[in-house]
Amino acid sequence: MNPRFHTTAIAAVAILAAAPFVQAADLPNTGEEPVVVFGGWGGSVQKQMYEFCFDEFTSKTGIKVEYFNTARLGKLKAQVESGQPEMDTTWLNGIEMPAATGGNYVQKLHYDVIDKSELSPNQYDHAFGEYGITFDIFTEAMAYNANKWPGDDHPKSWADFWDVKKFPGPRAMDGRPPLNGAFEAASRAMGIAAKDVYPIDLDKAYAKLDEIKPHVAIWLKRGSEHVKAMVSEEVDLILAFSGRIAEAARKGAPFRMVPQTFIRTTGSLFVVPAKAKHPRNASLLIGYCARKEPMAKFAEARAGAPSNMMAIDLMDKSMVPSNHPSLVDTTVVVDDQWYAPRLADLNKQWTEWVTR
Repeated sequence: MNPRFHTTAIAAVAILAAAPFVQAADLPNTGEEPVVVFGGWGGSVQKQMYEFCFDEFTSKTGIKVEYFNTARLGKLKAQVESGQPEMDTTWLNGIEMPAATGGNYVQKLHYDVIDKSELSPNQYDHAFGEYGITFDIFTEAMAYNANKWPGDDHPKSWADFWDVKKFPGPRAMDGRPPLNGAFEAASRAMGIAAKDVYPIDLDKAYAKLDEIKPHVAIWLKRGSEHVKAMVSEEVDLILAFSGRIAEAARKGAPFRMVPQTFIRTTGSLFVVPAKAKHPRNASLLIGYCARKEPMAKFAEARAGAPSNMMAIDLMDKSMVPSNHPSLVDTTVVVDDQWYAPRLADLNKQWTEWVTR
């Protein structure tokens, strides 16, 4: 059991036994017991969620935030079907939302405890706005070893990533299917404009990937491997999550991210599982964490993009998030609607290709 989960559970029981729950005056009273369980990724993400939002939320509301280490549709489905979901809220990506809403695995948010004035419209004014608020925008990018290319003559595009004559050296790419940026990077390397990447021509994309495959020394299987490959300088070029590039840099890796190679998602959504025990607490937590202040800190720590557009002005000016208006012509925005109906086939095709 997660130590934080265990200790906060004990604390919550103690509070319930001691006195009625009275919430902070500046936030709505949900009328539920003072606990909420969040299902998310572990590691640095878990630490950042507490540092940038959960601890302050608990301080202001008295509601303890427990952490369940998962953020997958399959786990959410299993919990809902059991009739006793452990999570009160979790993240789903845009590709998972049609199945989640269509299968009644998530419930509508309680917007009466969410202050929309603290959010930007793109976070809730979308196809699944009744069920989820956009939070984390994942970004992938190319990063290069500045020890090998210390000056301005370094790789600057996906075409350069593929140019093994001009920029020789081992590469690393994410080997997990299929939302790993490979199809998008290959399309951009072929000269396709960012806005025209979809629909992806898979035959051409795989042909382009065949060109670079012999030069990929590491097919990454988990996020920590991204960091290790950069810190150890096992490779000279990498396609990696921006958060992992930032983490590697904090650990001394000489890698530099190239903003002109950004590939970003439309965002993961905070949702509330059907039959959740504390749905109003969950909605309150979602609205609180999606405000500009925590979003700016979270995006900075992960070198990512805040879904709350008001957060951009609060971020370190040396950082350029992947949804910054200045990068609109070069940033690929992942098309959830293209991926969703063909996800199973893409998983199979990619696994067969990367392992042969």
